[in-house]
Amino acid sequence: MAAQLQQYLTRLQASNKSLAESESKLNQILEAIPVGISVHDRTGKLIYANDKSRELLGIEALPDAETEQLAVAYQVYQAGGEQLYPVEAMPVVRALQGEKAWVDDMEIHLPEQTIPLEVYGTPLLDETGEMVAAIAVFFDITERKQTERILADYNRTLEAQVAERTETLSRREALLNESQRIAKMGSWSWNLESDERWWSHEMYRIIGLHPEEYPIPPDVETVNQSVHPEDRERVNQITQQAIEQGISYDIEFRFLRPDGRINYAFSRGLVERNSEGQITHFWGITQDISARKTAELALQQQKSILQTIVDNIPVMLCFYKADVEVQLINKAFRRTLGWSLAEIKTLDIMAECYPDPDYRASVLEFMTRADSTWQDFQLRTRTGQWLETTWANVRLPDGSTIGIGQDISDRKRIEQALQRYERIVCATTDAVALVDRNSIYQIVNQTYLTWHNKREDEIIGHSVAEVLGADLFEHLIKERLDRALAGEAVNYQMKVELAIGERFVSVHYSPYFETDRTISGVVVSVRDITQLKQATEAAEAAKQIKSTAQGQAPAIIAVSASVVRLNIVMAEDTNFDDFIRKPFREVEIFEAMSKHIGVRFVYEESNELANIPSTEVTADNVDDLAKLPADLVANLYQATLEGDFQLMLTLIEEIRAENDSLATVLAALANNFQFQKLLDLLESLNA
Repeated sequence: MAAQLQQYLTRLQASNKSLAESESKLNQILEAIPVGISVHDRTGKLIYANDKSRELLGIEALPDAETEQLAVAYQVYQAGGEQLYPVEAMPVVRALQGEKAWVDDMEIHLPEQTIPLEVYGTPLLDETGEMVAAIAVFFDITERKQTERILADYNRTLEAQVAERTETLSRREALLNESQRIAKMGSWSWNLESDERWWSHEMYRIIGLHPEEYPIPPDVETVNQSVHPEDRERVNQITQQAIEQGISYDIEFRFLRPDGRINYAFSRGLVERNSEGQITHFWGITQDISARKTAELALQQQKSILQTIVDNIPVMLCFYKADVEVQLINKAFRRTLGWSLAEIKTLDIMAECYPDPDYRASVLEFMTRADSTWQDFQLRTRTGQWLETTWANVRLPDGSTIGIGQDISDRKRIEQALQRYERIVCATTDAVALVDRNSIYQIVNQTYLTWHNKREDEIIGHSVAEVLGADLFEHLIKERLDRALAGEAVNYQMKVELAIGERFVSVHYSPYFETDRTISGVVVSVRDITQLKQATEAAEAAKQIKSTAQGQAPAIIAVSASVVRLNIVMAEDTNFDDFIRKPFREVEIFEAMSKHIGVRFVYEESNELANIPSTEVTADNVDDLAKLPADLVANLYQATLEGDFQLMLTLIEEIRAENDSLATVLAALANNFQFQKLLDLLESLNA
């Protein structure tokens, strides 16, 4: 009996010694872990804090502070501010209430630094389920990777644990499992001599297996079969080299979980040797980095997409700091202006692009304002070419600015050409319009408006049938418009009743081609040929009189109110013996009669007419005329062509309200019958 008792005492002493050694090792490990771990009793008082927690909290001794003093005692603040962290929201306080909690918005304010923390709180329960304490685990977020060494120390310790574990040892194991779960980092070991393999709970979770199904972890070859096929050869080569040469390794790879998911992992393997230098153990950690890798891949994809857009977008992009120091340009910028980024960094790019100091200052002011508005600027390229450009500047969140620019030289040239064309069209005496395929007016000039006595909004957007009448459109115009829309140029003449009176007009329809050669409408050009018609009819009448006269042919004198009609008759007809233009003086009639039929008259010159002074036209007269309404000038031109003296004077009086000195000149020209000079003046606007 005594021998049995002695044997029991011997085993008990050995067990207690083993337990003490294990607890001592665990305490040493906890003190060495680079993660803050603290234990608080039910009042919130700190009863244990490892070295890292004391370092992070900035304390040497354990403060005698309970729950309501925790924030003040440890200088715990809400991240990014000066507000103490609400005590009720602290993970350790929530853990004391039976809740597992996690926050990442906590900061410790030390005298010389501020440490951001990620904190986890977990309640500690005894065997009956009653809460006895709370554990707080907190990380310096900037030093996460130190967790790897912590878990490696834990794995070596767990290998030496005895079957019989005390309540304290169980708590330490629970703390280890919780820490690994939080860090998504599993640990493993492999005894090369006995082929004994061990995995932590988190290691099983990462690989996707269950400890109940695999109490003995799979061997290296089996695990490698779960590695992604594209990574398998590389992983096999590295692990085999580590086994054969006894070297440590770090490796990232993808593995295929049994549930079909592809996860990313980081694994670190370390070697342990015996006193003779022989390799006896491999141990290490494996971390699930899927979330980080997914974020990295997404970021890389976004960067790739953004870079593709930046390189291929057909506008210039220039990233610069507040002092207009250029940081980045895209291909369009280099292609348009000619400088590379390296060249730009060696010269004053603003002085190169904008040589004039005052102009450059206005550009700089616009750039530093960065209000996202657009503004046009002229700049000089590397080759000395001047470009018309438009720019907008946008302030970025980091304080830098992106300039967005476009070469609008071609657009400017087109705009200028269109403006010149618009002035020509507006000044022409022909009525011009553009109608679309549905016979809807898109453009009309001033002459067209004047002839129909309508405003622009009364024609633009309305159909030809509405403006000219449905009957005229259906029986005459529509068929000709359809021919023009089919590609034919159509010409015809007709007599029409306009707001300016009855007129004989020549109408021309031309297909309107888009840049792709499709026909989208018809250009309508209408010319008043009333004077030409009248001149032709007068010439025909003179011819008939001459041909039917018996004996001596009568003298025929043409009297015309139109300079144009008179010129046509004089150039093309020989049946008239002389020409007199309205308005005329009596003396001109008397002189013509004396010349052609030998009759002499005694008459007295009108002093009133003789004393009308002749007025010389100056450049100022042309400038003043250009400032008048276009329709007023066009009407005066038309009245002069037709020799309508009364209408000419009426229109000149309207001009007097705008410019008295100009009206005086025009009136003098009219009263002195200097019609050609007046026409030359009016036509100078179209030169």
